[in-house]
Amino acid sequence: MPVLKELQEDILIAIGLEAMEVSPWSRSASNVVALLQGPDGEAFFAKIFAFDAADGMTADERYRREKTILAAMVGQGAPQMVFHADVERVIVTRGVVGHGVKHFIDNGTGLIALASIAQWLARFHNRFDGCSTSDQTILQHLEQYRPFTSLQGFDDLSGAMKAIPLDDLVMSRGDGSASNFRFTEERVVGLDFEGAAYRAKEVDMISIAQDFHVLTDETPQSIAECVVAHYALVRPIANVEATVEFIAGFLPLLNAAQEAA
Repeated sequence: MPVLKELQEDILIAIGLEAMEVSPWSRSASNVVALLQGPDGEAFFAKIFAFDAADGMTADERYRREKTILAAMVGQGAPQMVFHADVERVIVTRGVVGHGVKHFIDNGTGLIALASIAQWLARFHNRFDGCSTSDQTILQHLEQYRPFTSLQGFDDLSGAMKAIPLDDLVMSRGDGSASNFRFTEERVVGLDFEGAAYRAKEVDMISIAQDFHVLTDETPQSIAECVVAHYALVRPIANVEATVEFIAGFLPLLNAAQEAA
């Protein structure tokens, strides 16, 4: 990767290594990620914000957003940013050593992992200032999301959604996929803040619950109760009962849409 070759000396100084092996890791429509490994096997990840995104955000905007979030989350359950280059739009983070969610699901303790993720999510939301909104309820907010309103059965949940007040929007991480969390000996670590933007907190709560509905035998009700109860330990939820009802009802709609796709 030419840009990493140009930055190699600066990266080595930043991470304290004399040499590193660079291997392709992943590529998307807007980013390229490389694995950097030192002689002792220590891993780092270099993320290159190469192209503008389809949602309209430029590569510069996405780079600045992720850099800001990683800086704000130092010691708070995010990968350690060890190097960044503003002109080249490159961020290097230290690899996270720990278990993935699958470890817990295989051991029959998936809800324990979900509970920890829900608390991590609430701490993440608390870490950033909110954003004002003219939406009065979660229903009004979600009506702006075509992928949600097009779900068969969306209107059936309008009662619960109308009962959930919306005072402000949080800095939402966007992608709560199970693969975006690692469990170290000390804490849960969230990975990849590519989808971060201001949204209702319930959007993130649904996002972290969705994979557990697909990957485990837990019922939507038990998953929703777990997410809401543990999120509320860290950040207040105005209407617990309606929020549980909403998430429990929403998960099967998402699953049906995913199976039909």
